[in-house]
Amino acid sequence: QRQAKADYLLGSVLAKTLSGKFKQAQKSVRLLKKIFPESVEYYIAEGFWKTQQKSYSQAIGAYLKGLEKFPEHPELLSGLLQVYRRSNAFSRVQQLVQAHPNVFSADVVNQTEGDLLASRIRFDEASHLSHTTESQLQLKTISELEKRIKALRGKKGQREKFDLLVAYVHASFPRKAIALYRQLLADQVKVPNYAKAEIAKAYLDVRRPKETIAIYHQIYPQRIPFKAQQILFYAYVESRQFDKAEQLIATMRKENPTFLGKKVLRVPEKNQKRIEAELHHVELLAEKGELKKAYQSVHQLLQEAPANPQIREKKAIVSASRGWHETAGIDYKIATNFDANRLATIVHSIDNDMALGHYARARKKLALTSKLRPNSLKVRQLQKEWQRRNGWQLSGNIGYGDNKKSVFARNQIQHVTTLKGPRFNDKWRPYLSHVGTHAGTKNKTHAERTVAGIELESGKNLTKLALGTGDNGKLAADVNFSRRLNDYWHVNIGYNKNTTVPIRASRDDVDGDKVSAGLNYRADETFNAGVTGQLTNFSDGNRRFEIATEVKKQLYQTPNYKLTAGLHVDYARNRKITSASYFNPEQSGSATISLDNRWLTYANYDFRFSQNLLLETGITQQKHFGNDSITNIRYGHDWQFNKDLSLYYYVNWKSQVYDGKRENNTDYMIGFNWKMY
Repeated sequence: QRQAKADYLLGSVLAKTLSGKFKQAQKSVRLLKKIFPESVEYYIAEGFWKTQQKSYSQAIGAYLKGLEKFPEHPELLSGLLQVYRRSNAFSRVQQLVQAHPNVFSADVVNQTEGDLLASRIRFDEASHLSHTTESQLQLKTISELEKRIKALRGKKGQREKFDLLVAYVHASFPRKAIALYRQLLADQVKVPNYAKAEIAKAYLDVRRPKETIAIYHQIYPQRIPFKAQQILFYAYVESRQFDKAEQLIATMRKENPTFLGKKVLRVPEKNQKRIEAELHHVELLAEKGELKKAYQSVHQLLQEAPANPQIREKKAIVSASRGWHETAGIDYKIATNFDANRLATIVHSIDNDMALGHYARARKKLALTSKLRPNSLKVRQLQKEWQRRNGWQLSGNIGYGDNKKSVFARNQIQHVTTLKGPRFNDKWRPYLSHVGTHAGTKNKTHAERTVAGIELESGKNLTKLALGTGDNGKLAADVNFSRRLNDYWHVNIGYNKNTTVPIRASRDDVDGDKVSAGLNYRADETFNAGVTGQLTNFSDGNRRFEIATEVKKQLYQTPNYKLTAGLHVDYARNRKITSASYFNPEQSGSATISLDNRWLTYANYDFRFSQNLLLETGITQQKHFGNDSITNIRYGHDWQFNKDLSLYYYVNWKSQVYDGKRENNTDYMIGFNWKMY
């Protein structure tokens, strides 16, 4: 009776799992554990149920626990064999078969050897990190094929060349694969479609998506297989053919419906292809800049399948894109708990750790992935990003202002330069900052401030300490502290000794010390607001208090255009002194509204060219000088040559009242950002 009951519960688990009734199957598994703990039926049921849910690491654990008590049980061994095969751990499959020759037949041994050879060529990069021997087998296979091709000449070696071409692609050597493909075409060799499909992937890896699209349309003139559709989707997105990507997703949805007859299919459990299509739709929305819609879509998917690591990872990526890095960190942690060895999750979580300032944690993860996947394209890109964030950084700009109605400040030039050194001990970073102003004055034409300091970044906190010289060679010092309260709120305070003062004050040897504080709120990529306040004590006895608030809201957005509205309000109060040679109204304030237009004119991967037009208008009030209008128009270009070097320049025309007189200023600015490693 006991055996009959156990067999019945085991059969119930198998039947319910295969029919997609995972919750009911789970109840049967729990009942087995309660009535027959540590029985072979329980371990078989637990392992099978976890395998069908693609929780491979947990399934392996269940089978291994069962084998500790029942070492040679054929069903436990067969179940473990299936898990290893599904997770592409073919080297472990071979070891298991060789260790139990009395259980596995000769046919299984032969099939295992064939699977191992195939895996050495077609290794799936997204599979489990613990299976490190596969990459070594790939390289060994490539070496054997290259030797065989040299030994064989003529048509006898063509099959080996096709296999070598495929091996190059799956071992992350796309340029070698393309070179071999071109050689075959030059020799007028007819390349089979399966090899062309792999070359299409290689072209995408080297950022030539148009060739990928052309090859797929050539070899699949009618219906494109699902795996090819996934590659073609990325080719469309990377070539910014968003409409075609949208059409492709519609095709994928049509071919993989959520309904089968009268039965509703739970997407993550019954139709994995459909979930892949929905995740691609989320990626497309994010690439088009529609991050709010992308987040809503992935959040809805997650409600259907809260334990799906792919969906959880995608939610984390979208959250990070919206600036919610702490929320993304939680989702990455959950996704890692579901599948601890998924390469893509670990790679993206490293980038998020760096954004959060957790460089020690990111370094450990990067060392692990670099050791286990040294040839992975994703890992190599991540290594470059690590160097980019931790290497030398140089930024600077120079501005020239022409005010024909100002005797004092005509032909004013201001330049700012900042040099950051490499990060050390994952927290510390030295930097050097220089600010200089030159104006058309008779007595004194320039003011300089140079400081050298160090940054301490530790999680949510960023502290800056610097010493140097200000104008007239006097001591200058900076102490700044900022803290990220959460994904939305950010606070900062600072003290600047011998801070930058108006050029007229500098001319008369007037310096000042400043205390400042600020609070910023950023809801998402479409809305942010902030308030800042500062108090400056001048050496001539003046005390200036300033407060300003700014709000920005994105009004309209397409993949190539953004329109953002802004509101800026400020107020300043000065101590009433008669000795000030610089403009020093007792009270002043202004309120302006703006429209910021940004056009992405051209984009090709990391190379981007965009245009910017800022329109601004408002009013200003200066006590004893009356009220008047402000008008500002700025037009400029932004060039991002790659992730390391960018250049920008603009011309700005501004009409305002200053010192009781209307000035029409024309300013020119050029600047750059350069990351060196």
